[in-house]
Amino acid sequence: SSTWLNAYNPPTDRRNTAHGGVSNAANKNQFRAGVFGLTEGQAYDVRVTFSDLDGVIGGPTLSDSVTLLSDATVVRSGGTYYLDDVGANGNGSMSSPFNSFAAAFAATNCGDRLIVQPGTYAPFTFSKSCTPSTWYVIEGVSRDSVLIGSASPRQILVDGNFVKIMNLRSANSRCSFIEVASNHHDVWIENVKADDVATDVRTLGHSGVYDCDGVMFRDGTYHGYVLDSQFFAPTLASVSPVGSRWDAA
Repeated sequence: SSTWLNAYNPPTDRRNTAHGGVSNAANKNQFRAGVFGLTEGQAYDVRVTFSDLDGVIGGPTLSDSVTLLSDATVVRSGGTYYLDDVGANGNGSMSSPFNSFAAAFAATNCGDRLIVQPGTYAPFTFSKSCTPSTWYVIEGVSRDSVLIGSASPRQILVDGNFVKIMNLRSANSRCSFIEVASNHHDVWIENVKADDVATDVRTLGHSGVYDCDGVMFRDGTYHGYVLDSQFFAPTLASVSPVGSRWDAA
């Protein structure tokens, strides 16, 4: 289409401090925006126009072209294995599945697909550094029946690259449900749900759960994608904050 569609106006971060008093100098005066409701695999032109009564240095318009990812982006070259909530650990076949994420990760490689059967599983860390042609896929068979147990500061830690995580659920996230460690990239998260993020607010207060999120991307991460997912925080919303709810400017 040759018609431009309006998106949300990007807010400007004018805070001097953040995180309860830490200097925000590196981020101050940044504009931040997101575009929603786009189509998988489609190419788009994006344009941002700035205006200011004092004028704009360098021209008022920035533009670029982007193409959204599609499932075709996730290229695998390995086998398919199974994980189930059973007592004995197997070889990963459908008839003899692994019984923990740790056992599954130890026996599989980049390029493989891990199908997770209904059950409740211990929190886990994914630490494989895969490649664009060997994505690792962690796929629950049904989001609402594949549950990850509670832990703090997160239930799933992604300490690797080129991984797709989908169809998992958390009933109680003491802090974050999923955390992507610093300087990692190409993490695709799809159709996950956290029913109650940051429940440690009961004992730690709001300052103690400042960094708790449905998905937390740490410093230096890039190419992180969160699609068709839901995150709720009813416990956090029910606890009254002490002082200002947001950082002071």
